[in-house]
Amino acid sequence: MHKRKKVKIILSNKEHTEVYTKPYVMQIDDVLDARFGVTAIDEFHSTGKLKFNIRTEHLQVDMPQLLELPQNEKINWKEQEYDSMAEVYFFFLSYKQNAWLHQLELKKEMIASDLRMLETIISSMPKNILERLNLKHTQSN
Repeated sequence: MHKRKKVKIILSNKEHTEVYTKPYVMQIDDVLDARFGVTAIDEFHSTGKLKFNIRTEHLQVDMPQLLELPQNEKINWKEQEYDSMAEVYFFFLSYKQNAWLHQLELKKEMIASDLRMLETIISSMPKNILERLNLKHTQSN
């Protein structure tokens, strides 16, 4: 199950409502790449810093792809709180970074398991060699 974020938005009639981010799918990467560029995203993942300037036209294009917006409700994108909209972008950028970290943790666990198995095999080698030498010695008698 994908983690999701609750976001407050302002409708055209000035009412506030809460919506959720969409699940993280590959299309989200396309939206983020188009908005910030791969270089800026890579820099964010390595430094945690991202310089950007969100404008109304960006929200109109990106947010319908990033948020589950209410049907049949008009949204005045000029009225949105800047910080809330920036948090949507940061949520998805951080989500991907956390997914990479989780993947690295899984790989680390697999490597540790493989190393334990190799350690067991290596530690049993002298015993196995001696048993085989004894078996050959016994069979030749």
